[in-house]
Amino acid sequence: MKLAANELVESVGVDWRERITEPVDQVRLIEPNDAVRCVLAELAANMPGHLPTIEEYEPELFAVGYFSLPKRRPQGFLQPAYVAALRARGDTTMSRLIVVPGAVAAYEALSRITAAPPHAVARI
Repeated sequence: MKLAANELVESVGVDWRERITEPVDQVRLIEPNDAVRCVLAELAANMPGHLPTIEEYEPELFAVGYFSLPKRRPQGFLQPAYVAALRARGDTTMSRLIVVPGAVAAYEALSRITAAPPHAVARI
């Protein structure tokens, strides 16, 4: 769903993905505290030489689920992920949505900034 000004709906669509009947693997989720450390590490990686604080970012959401990348980004696996939405506070002006793998073994990168996986990677 894409929203326009004044919260009007500009467009709506559905992205279909190929589905198989059996799971590729059974994975164990990482502990939420470990996922929080991964989220904070990713946030700090975008701010070299600076450790983010609660005065700069207010946590709005921390959830586990499946994260679907945008339709123009190849995604071979729908894998568990932790999602953190952090609202900017004070002098910080850019809010953040950080996605980190939720399982002990990640099958592919979930970061929206990294390059797409190489074409040589087998897709199911």
